[in-house]
This record gives sequence, structure tokens and C-alpha cells, in this order.
Amino acid sequence: SVIESHDQLPRAMDHARGLIAAAARTGKSMVSGTVILADTMSQCKGRFSRSWHAPHGGVWGCMIFANTLLPQWRGFISLTAGVACCEAVREVTGIPALVRWVNDVLVEGRKLAGFLVESYTEPVHGEEFALVGFGINVNNTQFPEEIEGTATSLRLILGRNTDLTEFTTVFLARLAWNIGILHHEEARDLKEESFSGRQG
Repeated sequence: SVIESHDQLPRAMDHARGLIAAAARTGKSMVSGTVILADTMSQCKGRFSRSWHAPHGGVWGCMIFANTLLPQWRGFISLTAGVACCEAVREVTGIPALVRWVNDVLVEGRKLAGFLVESYTEPVHGEEFALVGFGINVNNTQFPEEIEGTATSLRLILGRNTDLTEFTTVFLARLAWNIGILHHEEARDLKEESFSGRQG
């Protein structure tokens, strides 16, 4: 619904928290579906506070959405991002990317992308948001020594660059769609539970 683009950020999730808090202090609502993108990021972190290499050529950022999902459905948020990435990779390049539960996308056993979901409760009204962080290796080819043997990119696989704007557009469209499906399935499940309760 809203896309912010930056040349460089330390960390997209920290920027997202600042935006949410600033909106709350001024009496505004954060637009659910806001996306923050950066050409490069210098302080990225994955699971267990592992650093994430985010140079030029990749898709780095996060999506913010109001987290109204019940606890039993929140665990699927990371999966929606992973599936969205696989769908985008297959649609744009034809490469058969696969999800490795819980938050990685692999091609031929090497890591192409990673995702991280964090919650943030804004300090004024207590509204909770989900921050879906993503890092996808598209046209970048250089990796730190510690992950050089386990990481890959679309550029290394294809031997050519991928249109970064096209890929980002497809990925974000798939991500928004999959999050919508998650909310739809939760609503359907609740409706079925309510119907079963009335029947009983």
C-alpha cells in the first residue's frame, strides 16, 4: 500500500519501529502494508542475531502490517514470505527454489534468501505490528568468507542479471497476496469453529 525506498539504511526493522512510534505519537495510524526497501543495509540481522550481508544488487527490507492474527496463525507469517519468494523466483527466472522451514529459501542446497518476523507494540495505544524482514540475493555476487560456500544468488545461478524492479514487484505482490490468504484461512477456520459450536 505504501513503499519507501532508501539508498542505504542500517536496518529496515529499526526504521520501521521508528515510523510506527512516530505515527502513534502524532495520533496517526501506521498504514498496514507499508514496505521499506533499501539498496544496501549495514546492520542486518537474521535469526539468533546472525549478521546478514546486504550489498547492492539484492532485495533488502521489510513489510509492516497490523498483527491481528491469532497466535496459532502467526507462526505461518514467515512461511508466507518464503513461499512468496519461491513463487517470484519461479515466475521471473524459472528456477525451482524451495522453502527450508522455517525461514530460508534454497536453490540446489544453497541459501538464496532469508526472512525474519519480529513483533512490535507501539508505545502509545499498544497496537501490535508484525515486521516481516526479507533479504534476497538477486544480482549480488560477493559474500563474506563465512557464508561463501553456502550462499548463492540469481546472478550466480543464471550467469546474468535479473531485472531488480520486476523481481521486487512480483515478490511484494506475492507477499501481499499470501498474507491475505493467511487472514482468509484464519477467518474461515473461525467460522467453521463457530458453526460447529452452534451445531453441538
